[in-house]
Amino acid sequence: MPGARQLFEETFKPATLLLGVYRLLENDGVEEAGERVTKLRELVGAGEEEELFVIWNEVFLGLVREAAGVRRGAVRRDVLNNLLRQAVVCACTAMESFLQVLLDEHLSEAIRLRGSEAYPKDKEMIEYFRDFNIGLDGALRLISGESEPYSVLARNLLVPIPTDSD
Repeated sequence: MPGARQLFEETFKPATLLLGVYRLLENDGVEEAGERVTKLRELVGAGEEEELFVIWNEVFLGLVREAAGVRRGAVRRDVLNNLLRQAVVCACTAMESFLQVLLDEHLSEAIRLRGSEAYPKDKEMIEYFRDFNIGLDGALRLISGESEPYSVLARNLLVPIPTDSD
């Protein structure tokens, strides 16, 4: 299993890609006519009847042909902002994965170091763990010494607690 940082970097890549695509497609208006469009139409051998448009900015020159199925309205700034929103979603997913791995790796050690102080005092946390039950199997593993007790407790804490909606 990859470490927390490696997992974060891997799951963050889609966010970076979406930001890059946004940067490429960012424009102040596409060109459908003019000298640049005419020259590119000739270069790719597109007939006059074929709809095409050009996206041009300081880092990208792109010709979008009719066969791409992308209409001019799809690259308006307000539509492209959805790429930024999706990049944020990808970044949050990466952070969630990162934090879950850190929790998996370090919860037993935190419980060991904090001892009874690890028990939550916050009302919300107490309510969240109200139905926590380690079960007979977990209790036997704790007292038998079959497993390291802090790891047993941490594993059981990381199992989702069933809610009324489950």
